Amino acid sequence: MKSCVQNWKCTKKPKKMSNRYAKIVVIVGVRGCGKTTFVRQLITDNQKSIVCTPHLYEWDDLPDNDFETAQDFKFSGVQRHIIKYDYTLERLKLFSNGTIAFDDCINFLPSNPKSFEGKDFMQFLIDGRHKSVDFIAVAHGITQISPCFYPYVSDIIMFKTTDNLTLAKSKIQYFDELQSLQNRVNKAAKNNIFYCECLKL
Repeated sequence: MKSCVQNWKCTKKPKKMSNRYAKIVVIVGVRGCGKTTFVRQLITDNQKSIVCTPHLYEWDDLPDNDFETAQDFKFSGVQRHIIKYDYTLERLKLFSNGTIAFDDCINFLPSNPKSFEGKDFMQFLIDGRHKSVDFIAVAHGITQISPCFYPYVSDIIMFKTTDNLTLAKSKIQYFDELQSLQNRVNKAAKNNIFYCECLKL
């Protein structure tokens, strides 16, 4: 696995996820480190983006979209979708040409890649990339990211994190790279809570 780590200046607007091949990006960090701001910078100017969250009180400045009809997929800008179990993923399979962000979805996304649900979700990721869909997974730590993402991740953006990666070593791909990255970022975050780095896979 070839990887290179580059510093990201979080005060600088990151490259827009448009006009190129689809990507799957993981963004992790403790509360208040700048994850949401970073995601907003990634998706604000995109033609079509949907933020999926289980929380009514988050991203509440965005218009809601339940994807009940085919017309609901023909929107522009950024909208929010409140996750519904046994509903959301089936509807998102009809999404194309845009970005889907899963924010704090640890209890919603499948955790076992070998289960029926896990295989179905991984196929959803594969199909989405063929339909020009970028995926963003946001969580407080690497251990909260579904292992179903790992085979397809292109970038991992890491802010300060507090989870113990060793406890989940058997489930984490790129363990050595991520542990080294976590140590380096946490050290830098002592002086700048908004510090982050990107591991390109």
